[in-house]
Amino acid sequence: MLVTYTAPTTVYIHIPFCTNKCHYCDFNSYVLKGQPVMEYLDALEREMELTVKNNPPVKVETIFVGGGTPTVLLPNQMERFLQMVRTYFPADSTKLSSRWKLIREQRMKTSLQS
Repeated sequence: MLVTYTAPTTVYIHIPFCTNKCHYCDFNSYVLKGQPVMEYLDALEREMELTVKNNPPVKVETIFVGGGTPTVLLPNQMERFLQMVRTYFPADSTKLSSRWKLIREQRMKTSLQS
C-alpha cells in the first residue's frame, strides 16, 4: 500500500491556561495562577520547531488556538507566542495581526480594569 504525504494547511495550538477551571470542561487546562507559562512556551516552541522540521507546511491557511483561554496570557507572553507562530507557521500576516491585535487590546483593557 502506497501512503502519500500531504503537507498540513491547518495548525492547532493548545494553550492550556484559564482564569478558572469550569466544572464541565474536559479539556487539558489549568488555572493560570502559579503555572510555569514561560516554560510551557519554551516547550511549545521546541514542539513547533520539530513539527515544522518533520512535516513542513506548504501554506498555512488556518491556525486554531485553543485550550483553555489563550487570551489569559500576559502581553509579553502573548507577544512571544505570536512571534513563535509567525516564525514557524507563516500565514497571511495581515489577517493574523489584525485578529490578535484586537484580542491583545481586549486583554489589556481587562488588565487595566482589574
